[in-house]
Amino acid sequence: MPSQNPHRLDRSVVPNAYRVHIATDLEGALFEGTVSIDAVASEATTTIVCHAVDLSIASVVVHSDEATIGATASLDPETERLTLELDDQIAAGPVRIEIAFHGTLNDRLVGYYRSAFNTDLGPATMGVTQFEAPYARRAFPCWDEPEFKATFTVSLTCDEGLTAVSNTRELNRTLLADGRTRFDFAQTMIMSTYLVAWVVGELEISETVDAGTTQVRVIHRPGQGHLTSFALECAAHAVAWFEDYYGIDYPGDKLDLIAVPDFAFGAMENLGCVTFRENLLLIDPERSNRSEQERAATVIEHEIAHMWFGDLVTMQWWEGIWLNEAFATFMEFCCADSFRPDWDIWTSFGLSKSQAFETDALGNTRPIEYEVTTPAQAEGMFDILTYEKGASVLRMFERWVGKAAFRDGVRQYLGRHAYGNTDAADLWDALSESSGVDVKAMMNTWILQGGHPLITVERSESGLRLSQRPFGFEGGDDAPDTHWIVPVRLSGTIGGEPFERQVLLDQPELGIDLDGPVDWVTANSGFTGFYRTEYAPDLQAGLQASIAGLSAVDRYAFIDDSWALFLANRRTLEELMDSLSSLTATETEPSVWRRVVGIVAALRSIAPSTAVDFAAFVEHLIGDRLAPAADTTRAPATPAELDLHAVLFRFAGTIGESTDVVAQAHELFAGLPDSTAGNPELAAAVLDVVGAHASTADFDRLLDIFHTAATAQEELRALSALSQAPDLELVRRFCDLCATEVRTQNAPYALAQAMSSPVGGPLVWRFVAENWESLLERFPSSSIVRMAGGIRSFSTPDLVEEIHAFFADNDLPQSRLTLAQHLERLRVNGAVRQRLALIGDQRAQ
Repeated sequence: MPSQNPHRLDRSVVPNAYRVHIATDLEGALFEGTVSIDAVASEATTTIVCHAVDLSIASVVVHSDEATIGATASLDPETERLTLELDDQIAAGPVRIEIAFHGTLNDRLVGYYRSAFNTDLGPATMGVTQFEAPYARRAFPCWDEPEFKATFTVSLTCDEGLTAVSNTRELNRTLLADGRTRFDFAQTMIMSTYLVAWVVGELEISETVDAGTTQVRVIHRPGQGHLTSFALECAAHAVAWFEDYYGIDYPGDKLDLIAVPDFAFGAMENLGCVTFRENLLLIDPERSNRSEQERAATVIEHEIAHMWFGDLVTMQWWEGIWLNEAFATFMEFCCADSFRPDWDIWTSFGLSKSQAFETDALGNTRPIEYEVTTPAQAEGMFDILTYEKGASVLRMFERWVGKAAFRDGVRQYLGRHAYGNTDAADLWDALSESSGVDVKAMMNTWILQGGHPLITVERSESGLRLSQRPFGFEGGDDAPDTHWIVPVRLSGTIGGEPFERQVLLDQPELGIDLDGPVDWVTANSGFTGFYRTEYAPDLQAGLQASIAGLSAVDRYAFIDDSWALFLANRRTLEELMDSLSSLTATETEPSVWRRVVGIVAALRSIAPSTAVDFAAFVEHLIGDRLAPAADTTRAPATPAELDLHAVLFRFAGTIGESTDVVAQAHELFAGLPDSTAGNPELAAAVLDVVGAHASTADFDRLLDIFHTAATAQEELRALSALSQAPDLELVRRFCDLCATEVRTQNAPYALAQAMSSPVGGPLVWRFVAENWESLLERFPSSSIVRMAGGIRSFSTPDLVEEIHAFFADNDLPQSRLTLAQHLERLRVNGAVRQRLALIGDQRAQ
């Protein structure tokens, strides 16, 4: 039966095996190929429809019942379909389709594209694939939907001296008569088209490391071999850890991790041929800081988690991509916690969870799972709600039913559906069997509706009373009146004795009987629940007085909730600042301090200058932790102390405007790299402080560091520092740099960051608006809405109005909902600013 959706194929002809040959001309940015597809026709037909776009079809031949049939090919760019009108009818049964085609290596970082880099011998390029979602159709004709799984046998031809890799092990390497080399690879397992991958170019390959039942290599451009040891160690641990967790051997025949100079996403889970941004794979442990290492490790572990959950078992259609990505995000932190327990990774997880909360508190949020019709809508699924909110909900459920029951359910799900396609209900069924909980009823309240609850906690005669209501920000759109089935984790003290309790809040209110009067309580113990908490004044006072005795993640939750309640106009500015002060008096965890810094930075971007003296407030929060200023280079005893010292140094020198710290940063900057040798945390902080106070000479030196950086991490640090330049002429230079020279994978994010600059932010926005069409042409489509996300820093009425007017005339069809969220957050900022302006007026009087 034909599909009613013009963007989906029917099942009248279904592929089961592809043989793909691609010959690449890197210098000419061209490729030509052939694909032979074994398929089965369910009925006699004279028409075959598959996907192809931006390809030129040279010839088509179809074989059926020992007959060879010609065909006329036509491409529809709108639906990205290739229709083959056959010269004769084929019968139901096996059919082989042979298509010759050619195309151009694009610069859009999707499909089959080229990535540029420099070597000792000069400029070079590599050919790279990115087929999610859905872009395989840009490299070869195929049934480019997750449901149409098949095997793939890939062969690649390229110039002599180049190297080619694909999903599976290399079988043969043949020198051809014309001087080129042909690489033939083993057949893959049954998988979806978006997981097919290959890379062609001047590549170097690391040593091979045993990892569980397979072998791992890191592949990279020349000269980067010394940066592979961290990734090899991390990947070896991850493969063994996931094999044990899932109870299934790694499903591929090898695992290559490939560093790509130009890559739109963070990484991509192609089976056996995982591609990464260089900064997320190539790491120098001596020159990278803790945040950079954490980020690289979690991304590596995320992609390896997908080898089973996503590659072996795959969603039926793109609306289910959340389950793949949310699960891999949850698993990356579980695995990282095992890899480096000293990182306290679940506290770090709070930073990304906070971002999900801030989007999900908007009226323009969405359900984690929602209907996807077009390829553009599929691209829009790759957002913070899919990843971070989805992961948070899974963690909440795992903490509720227990680790063992959750793991057993995952094992049942993977074993039952290996090599197949599923939807969320299949996982809920398996988890219900392993846990004895009605998982579908609970999870659907979180997956199929947007938003999250505010849990209010009050004392009652017998213990506590909990109530729930939808949470939303002041000035935002109204959230629907709904409720959730909420697993609530309580901990606190009764009469000085600790207690813990788990309860299920499945109605608007719930009374809890306890053994006595509660001294204090936290109603989201371990910060595992995806909900906000608000306490009656007496309980709030008790919790705040006990803050130093809470775990780091609970302290994080305390201030994160305080900020959210402030944005919802349920806390005053004075109460927010009091909460921050009570926490920072004794706080030592870097991730908690990062949240404090983020809150103060966001407050500064919203508040009128008359409302808060930020320099004085930052000095108050930091206290004497950086005194004496001359001792800021002293090496603390532990990596965590190094990290904390850098966080505070950056805080004091940027938002705090500390003249002592700014002077010390310039002194250290003059002595780089020797002045911060062995202290990469401080090295990054120094660049940020100097960037925020940069003279023309400072800017020029930062630009030189950007151009000559020895690692991708150092290049990004310099770019971050450049984005905060305080002089408008320097801001203009930065914008021009992003529009012409900065890699297109980085430039949109750099422009978004630059919009947060208190001096240059409006100028950056106006540069983006004035150059909108050319930036759309230059940057990957998936990153445009990330660039637009920089507007969340603004709050003044004139800018709010100006930005709304601009986007009324400039659509983002692939990201309409995310753009609506950005615009709503602007209105939230405006409402909060108006409230704070009254405070400023009162102080002025």
